[in-house]
Amino acid sequence: MTDDRSHRFLALRSEKPFVVETNRLAAYIINMLIGKNYSISKLRKLKEIKIEWRTNVKQFQCTISLDRVSEYLQSKRQLIEAELTLPKIECEWLDGFVSFSKPDGPIATINYDRFARFAVPMDLGHRFPLKPCIDREGVVFRTLQTPLQQNIIHLYYKLVENSHLAIGLDFNWLNDFRMLLNDCVAVIDVTLHQLYFKAQYGDPPNLFKFDEEALGPRFGIRLKDKLNWIGKITGRPLDNAINEIKSFIVLKNLRNHLSHFDPPCFAYTMEDVVSWLNRISDVGRLLWRIREKIQVQLNSSIISIILLPLVDFVPKNQHPRVPQPKDVGYGSTDWSRISSDK
Repeated sequence: MTDDRSHRFLALRSEKPFVVETNRLAAYIINMLIGKNYSISKLRKLKEIKIEWRTNVKQFQCTISLDRVSEYLQSKRQLIEAELTLPKIECEWLDGFVSFSKPDGPIATINYDRFARFAVPMDLGHRFPLKPCIDREGVVFRTLQTPLQQNIIHLYYKLVENSHLAIGLDFNWLNDFRMLLNDCVAVIDVTLHQLYFKAQYGDPPNLFKFDEEALGPRFGIRLKDKLNWIGKITGRPLDNAINEIKSFIVLKNLRNHLSHFDPPCFAYTMEDVVSWLNRISDVGRLLWRIREKIQVQLNSSIISIILLPLVDFVPKNQHPRVPQPKDVGYGSTDWSRISSDK
C-alpha cells in the first residue's frame, strides 16, 4: 500500500524537443559564432563549419555541424560547450559573470583611516556611474543574469520533483513557486535595463540609439513600455514574440498577486499549476527573441530554459473529470476574471 502523501501530482513529459526548434537554436548559435546570418538549409549544406576563437593565452579552433548541435540539444536539453568542443556561449556584457567574495576582514592602511577597496568594473561603458565595490566581508556581483536563469531551471525541476508537497499547507512548495515567478520576471527586467544602460552609456562605436525622452522613465511604467525600448534602441521592434509575451504576462500578473496579495486570497488546482509551469519555457524564448533583436549570443542557461520538458498532471485516481469552471481554483481569486465576466 502506497502512502498518499508521497504521490507526485506532476510528471515531466518524455518527448524530445521539437527538431524544428533545436534546428533554429543550432543555427542561431552557429551564426553568432561565425558572424553570419545563414539559413538552416545553408548551414546544413556546409556540413563541417570551422570555428576559431582566442583566449588571452591561446588560439583555438573546432569544426561543427548544424545537425550535430541540433541532435545534441534534442538529446540533452542543454548545451555543455566542452562536450562539443565549442567556445563559451554567452554575450559578455549581458552574461559575463564577474564576481568575488571576501570572507576575511578588511585590509587597513598604515594609519587605519580607510580600508582597501575591491571593485568590479561594469561592461556597460566607461561612463556608467556605478561600480560594485566592497572593502570588508561581503560579496560583489557584476550581473545576476546567469544565477537568475540557473535558479529558474533548478526551481522548475524541484517543483515537479516535490509535487507531492504542492497540496501541503506549510507554504514551502508555494514559496518555491513564488521564487520561480519572481526570477522569471526579474530576468526579463534585468535584460531590458542592461540594454537601456548599454545604449545610454556604451562606449563608441555604440550600435544602440539612446533617446531618453522617447524611451520615457525606467520606473513606474508598464511592461509593454519597457518591451518597446527594444525597438526604440535597436531599430528592430519586438514584433515576433506575441505568444512569448502572452505567457510572460500571465506569469507576471501571477507574481504580482503573490507579491502584493491583492486580492488577499489565493487558490490553485494542480491543473492551474500545470498551465503555469508549461509557460516557463516561453520565458526562455522571450529572452531569445530579445537577444535576436539586440543581435547577441544566447547562453547555455537560456537554452536549457527553452528546452525544459512540459509537465502533465497525474491524478491519484482515474475518475472522469469535468472541465475546470472559471470560478474554481485560481479563477476564484482572480480580479481579471471578475472584470471579464461583467
